[in-house]
Amino acid sequence: MRWVLRMKREANAASIDAALAATGERAIVEVSTRDPWWGVRPDGDRYRGANVLGRL
Repeated sequence: MRWVLRMKREANAASIDAALAATGERAIVEVSTRDPWWGVRPDGDRYRGANVLGRL
């Protein structure tokens, strides 16, 4: 998955760099109701999951 993300960034460097810069110091979170490994699931006012994709 890390390689896939690198290839996507290379193909769209300007827009992805701008989006990442706009996050500032905030965490990047992949919200997924189906996969708590790659993302997180909403659980009330919190999120539960590993968020591996968001951390990559």
